[in-house]
Amino acid sequence: MKKQAMGINPLGFIKDTKDNEYINLNSNHKIKTDIKESNSPIVLEKKITKIKRVVNSTSQRGLPENWTRATYIVRESLVEKLKAVAYWDRKQVKQVVEEAFLLYLADKNTKPIPISKFN
Repeated sequence: MKKQAMGINPLGFIKDTKDNEYINLNSNHKIKTDIKESNSPIVLEKKITKIKRVVNSTSQRGLPENWTRATYIVRESLVEKLKAVAYWDRKQVKQVVEEAFLLYLADKNTKPIPISKFN
């Protein structure tokens, strides 16, 4: 084994991160954090644990709570307009679609679809 010239590794505080869980801090996930101080007063080690939610279908996998994936058949011209609005407003397409749905449904009085033996 080769002896180190300086005696200590100046980058020894760097940990392997390939097994750590990362979360999207912009999402609505609830997180618990445990912050532990290391030997160095400057370096903090942060452990983030994601609270698991029950996923009812694959369309919810990897999404924040109360979100799901849905597929709709739409005219190409509408898709191009949506993408253009998203580009010029500097938003994601899903944000523009959500705003459009919210505006359309704002004045609608909806009631749940009845559960029948045919569903």
